[in-house]
Amino acid sequence: MTKISIFGYTDYRQFLRDAYEELKQSKHFFSYRYFAKKAGLSSPALLKMVIEGERNLTPKSIEQFVTGFGLKGHDAQYFRVLVLYNQAKTDSEKNKQFSKLRKLLEHRKVNLLSLQQYDFFSNWYVPVIREVINCEGFENDPEKISKYLFHEVTPEQVKEAIKLLMTLRFVGEEKGSIVSRPGHLKTDDSISHLALKNYHRGQLDQAKKSIERTKADRREIQALTIGVDLEKIPLAKEKILEFMDDMRDLLHSGSNKQVYQINVQFFNLTEEDFPK
Repeated sequence: MTKISIFGYTDYRQFLRDAYEELKQSKHFFSYRYFAKKAGLSSPALLKMVIEGERNLTPKSIEQFVTGFGLKGHDAQYFRVLVLYNQAKTDSEKNKQFSKLRKLLEHRKVNLLSLQQYDFFSNWYVPVIREVINCEGFENDPEKISKYLFHEVTPEQVKEAIKLLMTLRFVGEEKGSIVSRPGHLKTDDSISHLALKNYHRGQLDQAKKSIERTKADRREIQALTIGVDLEKIPLAKEKILEFMDDMRDLLHSGSNKQVYQINVQFFNLTEEDFPK
């Protein structure tokens, strides 16, 4: 049985790699062949192939790996769900499996930064409320904040958002009032990438609603459909990033009266090659 806790992992292949190395060092006889025999696998190479991403696990082999590494109880349950999360083909399925993962983590009282990253980005309004705190006339009143956000967010969601912001130290208390603090989150794992996708979907929904609720002289929505040379895509992305930096410097100075969102979408509408 491995001594490594699986609850510190969001990538089952990395867990398998670390667990194998730990067992190999602590038990001189442990090998891919020994593991295969213990797990009831027909191929001694399967563990290595799964670790290196050359093969996925099936429902049957998941149970064989649980046996091979001696996982039991919640450890085994977490491994099963983690495999389904990592191998999910759609974001909706990933979100479904991640919801199960976090319940297991909460049961074990594991506090991972990844969970906080997920909540920060997955709920589009959390970064928005962080900016609302900087606006003139702000009061820490969930009802008023909800109204300020066109009632797109409930007072309860406002409370949870501020609680999360305080946990992440993006918000602090000074003289009885809450104030925004500088800082950023790294987004370098699979959970953060999934959360960012959720964030962009939420903000795109708000962009659609702004067409109806905001007067044209208070918004700017442009669209350009054009054929492109694939070699120019990296340069186009670079210029979009430069534009966003310029807009941040331009708008994030002076007094804040409202919170705005800038979305720039640059994506393909066609396959790379025309059908033959």
